[in-house]
Amino acid sequence: MISDSKRNLFYTRPSPDGTRMLFGSRPSFREVGEREAARILHKKMVQLWPALRDVRITHAWKGYVAMTGDKLAHIGERDGVFYALGCNGNGVALMSYLGQRIARTLLSLDAAPGAFGEGPFPLSPGGMARSLSVPIGTALYQLDDCWNGRVRGALS
Repeated sequence: MISDSKRNLFYTRPSPDGTRMLFGSRPSFREVGEREAARILHKKMVQLWPALRDVRITHAWKGYVAMTGDKLAHIGERDGVFYALGCNGNGVALMSYLGQRIARTLLSLDAAPGAFGEGPFPLSPGGMARSLSVPIGTALYQLDDCWNGRVRGALS
């Protein structure tokens, strides 16, 4: 898995069979359809790797990202149900590790708390603020990336 250090990050990795490359990022501040998302992601991919200009995207999907108020992924247990959630856009990279961490807890192999918000899960209010917070937060993260010099090609 390869990722960058921007707040609005990208990630890429080879497919499990090694025949394709998976590339992901938040395509836009606003809600877009899958075709538009694929077009935007292709543009981002080519900015990072110009040699891939003629490579076409064969599959695209989109979904919601679980964000937490404290910006931490959380693992825990409630009423006998173990959970790993709130990866704040880093789930592709984190979920395998968090799942392994839960498995080790279930097998009584890990007793020490880890770095991922273990303990009570902090709930935050929903509603209109939540629906506006993602595009506004994404735009602010993009500005922060620009101001702090984190907007460049991945290999530059």
